[in-house]
Amino acid sequence: MKSIKTRIPKFLGYAPVTGTGWSIAVTLPKSEVFADLKRLTATITIITLLLILLSIGTAFILACRISRPLRLSAEHLEVVASGDFTKEVSPIYLNMKDEIGMLAKSINKMQTSFTLLIKCVADASTKMVNLISHADDNMP
Repeated sequence: MKSIKTRIPKFLGYAPVTGTGWSIAVTLPKSEVFADLKRLTATITIITLLLILLSIGTAFILACRISRPLRLSAEHLEVVASGDFTKEVSPIYLNMKDEIGMLAKSINKMQTSFTLLIKCVADASTKMVNLISHADDNMP
């Protein structure tokens, strides 16, 4: 409904007055009725955008916390794969109680096993060289 004088869109509400046979009517401009709704919509939109930004930030931080140790583990394995067994796994990762800690402990165990294996092969080679040189000395 629009006001005849001002052409402003309005809402009309009416209700009977009990026991009188009369009714009462009230009109309010449409802009007044929806003013709080517009503010509420703006507030909800702002809060939603802030929560989305917060969620993106949290996801980024979590992704970095997960990917960094994995990347460092891969880099460490590259060093080990090149034959350098002297670089140790960071104690920070060895003390973790999650999957990253399990991975670090496994890498450390593998590195220790390889180092011992190489030491055993080197010791066996030294013994063989000594045996062969003793055998050469005892030959006429």
